[in-house]
Amino acid sequence: MSVEDSRAPLSAASYGWLLAALIAVGLGAAIVSGAAVAAADTGNAPSGSGPSSSSSAASSKHGIASSRRAPVAARTGTARTDAKTRSTHTSRATPTALVAAAAATPTLNPVQALMRQLNYIFANRAPSIESGTQTPGGGAVSGTVVGKSNNGFTLKYSIGDQPSNGSVVLDPVTGAYTYTPNSTLPAGAIMDEFTIVADNGSAAKLHGPLGAVQNALRSIAVQLGTSGITTADAAIYVDLDNPAVPTIIGNPDVTKQYWVTDGVQTSGLAAVVMAAGQLTGTMPDIADWIAKAKITDSVDRQLFVNGFATGRYRKMYLDNGTDWVWTGDALELLSTSGNGINVSTTYFPKSKADVALTNMASALTAGSAVLVSINAPILGNTAPTNHLVVVLGMNTQTDQIFLNDAAWGADGQNRAMSLTDFMKAWEPNYPLGIATRPLAAAAGQPLTQADLALAA
Repeated sequence: MSVEDSRAPLSAASYGWLLAALIAVGLGAAIVSGAAVAAADTGNAPSGSGPSSSSSAASSKHGIASSRRAPVAARTGTARTDAKTRSTHTSRATPTALVAAAAATPTLNPVQALMRQLNYIFANRAPSIESGTQTPGGGAVSGTVVGKSNNGFTLKYSIGDQPSNGSVVLDPVTGAYTYTPNSTLPAGAIMDEFTIVADNGSAAKLHGPLGAVQNALRSIAVQLGTSGITTADAAIYVDLDNPAVPTIIGNPDVTKQYWVTDGVQTSGLAAVVMAAGQLTGTMPDIADWIAKAKITDSVDRQLFVNGFATGRYRKMYLDNGTDWVWTGDALELLSTSGNGINVSTTYFPKSKADVALTNMASALTAGSAVLVSINAPILGNTAPTNHLVVVLGMNTQTDQIFLNDAAWGADGQNRAMSLTDFMKAWEPNYPLGIATRPLAAAAGQPLTQADLALAA
């Protein structure tokens, strides 16, 4: 047998990467050669490269801007633009668009330009973006997002999901935006939401034949999982100064009295117990609900053996010191607790935050018990933890949400949370549980304070 016959054949993936490597070498040679020509033409960067800009905007939690309050100065630095003078030498040929894209940053040498391009193709890191700061002004709201490219190329900003009750003007280079509300707002409009998308791939894309090669190589890398996406988005929440909306929605001064806590693991059970108390006017004993959770099959959590589902379900609560009562199980106990209590849960897409908030406000106004899952810090743990809370009401003037949050122990009663922080914690699908108790359920019984609220 010959030596060639004794060799193991290359796999299809090996052939694909071998071809990719050969093409990448040719692509790299073109980039290095073009960047070298550009450097010789200008002494630094290729002619026609775009201006660079920087911002010292700091990422921070912030309240939603409202023209009802005194504006808070945005900590946003002045953009700095370094415009390079064109070379007066005209005897050489003008560098191609490929060279300009490969060496867009003036300080890059040819090798650095090559490495940045190859990293974009084979190992791209997605950009990051945060909502940044806002300041109100004459009914409009201005702000600037804080973005980071993470791959060396200049970020480009664009609007993703459009707002429902206004319009946005966005600077694609700096991420600065101005939101202007419509002249007329729906009666229930409390806030508006839109998204800004950061893209770190636009400035990296090549044109012509090399662009096609670049795209083909990057497609392979993305499919193999070695190169990441080129976009990220941030939700921007804007408070609407709507005269049709009352200052206080709900009745937190009354509903805060329906309060109980028994530790973070049973905070979900505590939430539905508080909702039952709010609707009936009498607080149930949480110990009875804990005992029931220990003997009731979960509606969400199957038993698995060696990674395979058994078709059987574990109990809602194991009481082993680490187990939690899940939201779905807690809501199931509430809906089967009697007293004529009905529970419905609705999920809203990310682009419908304003609709979710309006529905929540409507339920509070109607006297219903409102339960939502939020991903926020809890007592003894600053890391966000998903848990169920009762929403008591909101103040549209101070942009605060009031909660009974049993995961915070004694400090969780009537706990205030900024509207911005609440909306971020309520993402991504805004689960909204509404518990109601029709007056018919109280037939033959004295009307409770909750019944009177529903009848009002």
